[in-house]
Amino acid sequence: MTKTKEVAAHEPIPAEYTGQLETYPAVQKGRAIVKAAGIDTSGYDKPAREARRVGWALHLHGGAATSDREALVRTQIALGEARHRAEKLKAAKADESRILEAEASVRSAEKNVARFEALVNAAGDAHLHDQHARRAARDQAAAALETIRGRLAPYRMARIFDDPRLPEWELEELEAERHLAKAEAEWQAGVVELHRLGDELQKLTGKAQSALGAELGTVAGGLGVKVRGLLQGDLEFLSANPHRCPPEAVAIYKQVQELAELAVQLDVGGVMQRFAKAADAALPIIESAIGGRALPLGNDWVQRTKEPLSPSSIMGAIL
Repeated sequence: MTKTKEVAAHEPIPAEYTGQLETYPAVQKGRAIVKAAGIDTSGYDKPAREARRVGWALHLHGGAATSDREALVRTQIALGEARHRAEKLKAAKADESRILEAEASVRSAEKNVARFEALVNAAGDAHLHDQHARRAARDQAAAALETIRGRLAPYRMARIFDDPRLPEWELEELEAERHLAKAEAEWQAGVVELHRLGDELQKLTGKAQSALGAELGTVAGGLGVKVRGLLQGDLEFLSANPHRCPPEAVAIYKQVQELAELAVQLDVGGVMQRFAKAADAALPIIESAIGGRALPLGNDWVQRTKEPLSPSSIMGAIL
């Protein structure tokens, strides 16, 4: 992917910047599961890196650099107030709990200041030409044109065309119109770029999520192989007596259901299919066991005739 001007001019991307993908709980949890399983993550990593680059460009172009500078000022003020409050409590020999709480507030404020300082330093002069700046330039140009037109309006209404100042003012009006047209064009170009970056970010985010879903499917396939191995020697007996299904197999099935739920949150599918294909003949046995034919309690089995259990309730009984 070709780097945008904003990204190329403001690299490296600071670690303090939180991209869109990093904020998704399903992505965070899915990544942790895939890494723990030792699955290759290159399918996710590449589009995720590109999404982070585009997200940073969108962050700068959209005006977040200006917002970060404003937030830095606010956090610096908050830090000063927190330090002052902590010093006052220490001087007054207040309760230790109050002093510790004040010191914790100072540390929190220091972290916020450090974060916004890093973002502002990495952004450089992006705030001078982002959409905030373009909007301000457009509004300023519009106000200047209105001022000039207000100056000319009385003369035009009275049809006074022989005032020696009119030609100069009309030239100013023409120049102001050109200036506004240029500012408006730059603003509109910025809007187009915002949409382009947004579409690109959405595309890369979807690609990364699909890759993560495929990696979760690989994990599910491995669990299917594992559960098939657990039941392999007793398939005929367990098919007739699914209530004898080992608790370990039920626990694995619960894990797979959690993977499938994550995949739904990522808007991808195929996890249960990968598990079913790998588990093969073991799957109907586990499903029958979970369907309410028996509930494991320690080393004993208690017949169950009520509604089917969810995997979560079965795991609760096992644990």
